[in-house]
Amino acid sequence: MNKQTIAIWVLAILVVGSFAYDRVGSKSLGGGIQIAPSYNTASSTRVSVGHQVSSNVLSSRGGRGYAILCNNSTQFRMYLELSATAITATTSADIPLEVNTCYEINRDKLYTGMVQVITETATTSNLLVTEYLGT
Repeated sequence: MNKQTIAIWVLAILVVGSFAYDRVGSKSLGGGIQIAPSYNTASSTRVSVGHQVSSNVLSSRGGRGYAILCNNSTQFRMYLELSATAITATTSADIPLEVNTCYEINRDKLYTGMVQVITETATTSNLLVTEYLGT
């Protein structure tokens, strides 16, 4: 093999390697094949959330594949706590959930434990919770 043939092969390997690297993402299996999640059960509920003590809005569940929690309030912020421990003040909660916004628990930040929620005021607000079970 001469130097020109070797250079062409090296260039071809670099181009193919670069293309393959761009095609492989965090949700793929070797070779760039995308793996779509498969859910077999979904449940939706509206939870009344108060201020004095947090409400448990999602139970611990190993089969959780995705969940979305939406603050349906038009006036008051809510706070999420990814923990089994009840919270009694918004200052001890992990995640603020602004008015008319949602928080996703998905494959990139999958959490299968309990979720607690509390509001910032004494007014009871609604949280819309949808959970999908599967892989």
